[in-house]
Amino acid sequence: MSDDRTAETASTEKPVRDVAAAVIQDEAGRVLLLQRGSTAPTFPEHWGVVTGYLDAGETPAQAALREIAEELNVTGRVLRAGEPFLVDIGRATVRVWPLLCALDDPGAIRLADENQRFTWAFVPDALARPTVPQLDQDFRALGLL
Repeated sequence: MSDDRTAETASTEKPVRDVAAAVIQDEAGRVLLLQRGSTAPTFPEHWGVVTGYLDAGETPAQAALREIAEELNVTGRVLRAGEPFLVDIGRATVRVWPLLCALDDPGAIRLADENQRFTWAFVPDALARPTVPQLDQDFRALGLL
């Protein structure tokens, strides 16, 4: 797997896009789950974590912190990174960069419009919900599963 974080083409001729996945954990060991809105372009009403495409010149850690600020209206910090992995999402392939993160003020979360609600859950309870396809891989890459 290349470390080049720009769009490229997979052997299937699908474009590859880089995505940061911020798995946010609280002091009790629970993870923050976000439920996507009913009109989300992919996986509506499924539960996932803070994610977002990397902007040009941005590292996965920078993208994760930017997305935390945009989606939750709070600041955070990256604790550690897991190994990236590929996910086929139909029209493209995404290279997911999982990052374990913490929030500076978890009580101040204010969701942006793209997600309809959030909750804190332990990993087994999180995976019992209807989730986005790669969520277990995010947890596994970070040693949470």
